[in-house]
Amino acid sequence: MAAVAVSIAIWGVSVPDWINSVRDGTMQASWNPSTERESAITAMAREGSLDASTGLLVTERCVDNRTAKVTSGSPFAYYHLGMAWPADKDAIDDIISARDAGTLDFEAMKSSDTRFVLTDSNCATDWESVYADRLERVSTADYGLSDGEVILDGTQGDGRITLWRVAD
Repeated sequence: MAAVAVSIAIWGVSVPDWINSVRDGTMQASWNPSTERESAITAMAREGSLDASTGLLVTERCVDNRTAKVTSGSPFAYYHLGMAWPADKDAIDDIISARDAGTLDFEAMKSSDTRFVLTDSNCATDWESVYADRLERVSTADYGLSDGEVILDGTQGDGRITLWRVAD
């Protein structure tokens, strides 16, 4: 009887998490890792991490860090609560907050050894122009979106993924 009571208590505690995940559009969206855009993101992220000592990558908000990490295996300035946390969690938190606000926090990036930035020409943030004096272009990959394919922020159309190195 105690096992049943404990099971019900655990189920009751987890229900809010389950409800939140069902309501979250990002969690429910399907993902196709074989699109031209995802392939371009993967190629640029891999190029930025050819050597483990090269540092972390940060992306614009319309590039999903989770999927880019899965397909590229590259180290990102991002983490999930409850999973393995980064060595400099506070700096990574600052990077994530800045990213979500559409900016880059260069002090936190330096502190956490985040040396690369991945951008998409279709993202609204336009970091290429805003931070032209702080970023050095490494490489680019063009992509085309198939009919009906939409980027996280709703953008549609062809674009370019660019890998940047943070200037010292």
